[in-house]
Amino acid sequence: MAAGDFKNGTGLVGSILAQAQLATTGTTPIYGPVPANTYVKIAKVVFANTTATAATVSYGAVRTGGTVNADATLQGKDVPIGAKGATTATIDATELAGMILGPGDSIGALASAGTAITYTISGAVSA
Repeated sequence: MAAGDFKNGTGLVGSILAQAQLATTGTTPIYGPVPANTYVKIAKVVFANTTATAATVSYGAVRTGGTVNADATLQGKDVPIGAKGATTATIDATELAGMILGPGDSIGALASAGTAITYTISGAVSA
């Protein structure tokens, strides 16, 4: 992945940083941990329901050394997301947009139902 310089605004290229399906349990980050000497600016995190049943999603940024998906690290907890096809089937995690993650930081998220929620994280990397 191309890396740029946030301070000077040079060489920054936006890209999809991570994209997959959410788990229902666990402490594995959906993005990160960020490598040493690297910073990541999150542009957008989008969650989408791919099933015909409404669900919830919990998500948050985690500082280095923190526990991914612990209640204390969740900026969004049990956020409702509508069934596939509904106007609420896609949500933006606005609390995470614009955050800058430092070395060791990560993003965690869990879905209330297995195989229900997918995610896309976009942003830029500076090393």
